[in-house]
Amino acid sequence: MKQELTKAYLEKIKSSYKKANKSEKSEFLDHAQKVTDLSRKRIIKILNSKDKVNIKPQGRPRLYTDDIAVHILKLYPLMERICPKRMKFGIPLWIKSYEAHFGGLDDLTRDS
Repeated sequence: MKQELTKAYLEKIKSSYKKANKSEKSEFLDHAQKVTDLSRKRIIKILNSKDKVNIKPQGRPRLYTDDIAVHILKLYPLMERICPKRMKFGIPLWIKSYEAHFGGLDDLTRDS
């Protein structure tokens, strides 16, 4: 489910969830978990918060943009699935043959 739809859905059920008893809350959580694909604890945290529903992606921020990630995902199997630390140092060696096979890269992507 998209973030906007998840946010709207959780905002709708928030007031009902707070008024519900324990067994009803469990049903709310079961349904919300199926609909949103969020973890049960994350849904509880969101529904119990006093603020508006705020769904930010959790975890570390991404290092690469989507256009760079596409190239990395193509290189990974070609480089025989080596670990990322070694891959980082191997990319400059592979870039010429990669460009010959898959087409040229723009300067910004090549420098990243």
